[in-house]
Amino acid sequence: MYRLPKTYSETQSGSAAAANKPAVHLQHGLLDSSFTFVSNFRNQSLAYVLADAGFDVWLGNNRGTTWSRSHLDYSTDDEFWDFTWEDMGLYDLPAFANHILDITGRSTVSYVGHSEGTTQAFVGFSKNQEVAKKLGKKVDETFLSLGFTSFLPHNDLLSVLLSDVICTNMAEICDSAISLVAGPSDNLNITRISVYLSRTSAGTSVKNMAHYAQGIRDDTFASYDYGCSCVRLLGINLCSSLICTNKAAQLKKYAGKAY
Repeated sequence: MYRLPKTYSETQSGSAAAANKPAVHLQHGLLDSSFTFVSNFRNQSLAYVLADAGFDVWLGNNRGTTWSRSHLDYSTDDEFWDFTWEDMGLYDLPAFANHILDITGRSTVSYVGHSEGTTQAFVGFSKNQEVAKKLGKKVDETFLSLGFTSFLPHNDLLSVLLSDVICTNMAEICDSAISLVAGPSDNLNITRISVYLSRTSAGTSVKNMAHYAQGIRDDTFASYDYGCSCVRLLGINLCSSLICTNKAAQLKKYAGKAY
């Protein structure tokens, strides 16, 4: 995790951060990283805006992203990539929340999730009521043949080629390419595309992508489907849907249309 405990003026003056600031946790989307919250100018990046508004800002990075691959104990072998968004909700979300609360001494932390950040939050809130209590206001926004490995990891050479060469000189082409993947948006600052692509994609696991594909195929919000007939013989119900009930109060969900 990264932390922004100070406002811009506190940082510039070298003064200590004001005491007892409300904590907020920002969680990024699929194939993204915490960089998404600081990639624009100070008055346009959510992390900086919240920090200047007096919040103690924490930026999470999911498993498999660029910033998760320097673990002190675990290497990035096949076992490392055996995860999906459900694991992020069941294990990582509580770990994030507990770490923030331990450091700040506060009883709750506000949560802002984007894309995958909301998916893992719904898992955590539904399965773990202790997490729901600790998180205050929430604001939303054929793979297995490849084995357990990474999917679209960050590539320094490709990033330099895209950000410093192609997108610097042909920003409109890069804008069109991004629109094909994410949908068109009038809010995309094409003069910043080279900056955005300098850290994108941050990567995830093949299994995680397959889990999303299963949900789209079956129109479900469910645990990873390992093959229900075999699993049920073992008495393990890994094929049941994840029911989104008993989520914490004050949940707000925002969605928009690009066209």
